[in-house]
Amino acid sequence: MPQPLHDSMESLAPTFANVAFVALCGTYDEVLTHFKMPTRRKTVLWLGSPIGNFACDGAVQFIAGISDSALTANDAFIVGMDRQKAPEIIMDAYHDSQGITAEFELNALTHANRLFSDYAGGGWLAD
Repeated sequence: MPQPLHDSMESLAPTFANVAFVALCGTYDEVLTHFKMPTRRKTVLWLGSPIGNFACDGAVQFIAGISDSALTANDAFIVGMDRQKAPEIIMDAYHDSQGITAEFELNALTHANRLFSDYAGGGWLAD
């Protein structure tokens, strides 16, 4: 498990003593099957869902895939989602007039560049 994820787990556990936390690192397909393991009833909290990017049929398939891969009959599933928005609203959110989002994104890329060596040569641009 990556160290930042491990550190987050260690800081959450004492605060929520009655909650069993499991941190998983991987793609959706890699980690979903972990939840299918026999255990007591569980609630899966899925934040940042891409469901708003799907047409209705795609959204149904996405949720069904999670259900088939990760949930058993008595489990609960809480999904955070945003409604579908007009493309200009999304673009405005990511291209604010003060450049705050661009600064945030460039900082993340600069940090990733430091962590993983100079894999892209730096010189990032927010577009």
